[in-house]
Amino acid sequence: MFNFYTVKKIIVYFLFLCYNNTAKLIRNKEGVSMAITKDMTIGEIVRFGEDKVRTLMMYGMGCVGCPSAQAETLEEAAMVHGINVDDLLKALNA
Repeated sequence: MFNFYTVKKIIVYFLFLCYNNTAKLIRNKEGVSMAITKDMTIGEIVRFGEDKVRTLMMYGMGCVGCPSAQAETLEEAAMVHGINVDDLLKALNA
């Protein structure tokens, strides 16, 4: 039988694999990475990689690790922070 420690290790490992492979799964049918859009959540954008996190932070969005960012869209977050969403999209998709 599994003890609590073993189950915890399995769950942590599973979450690690899911997080690291999410960016690979965000692709269209041809296997080409999708462009970031303003209706994507901050959580989805963060999974694209560290360069996207740096871009968000550079624009003043320190909320990349905030739990509410998992459900907040880029457009909503930009509006709350007073950031032009079109400029931010250009930087994220560059």
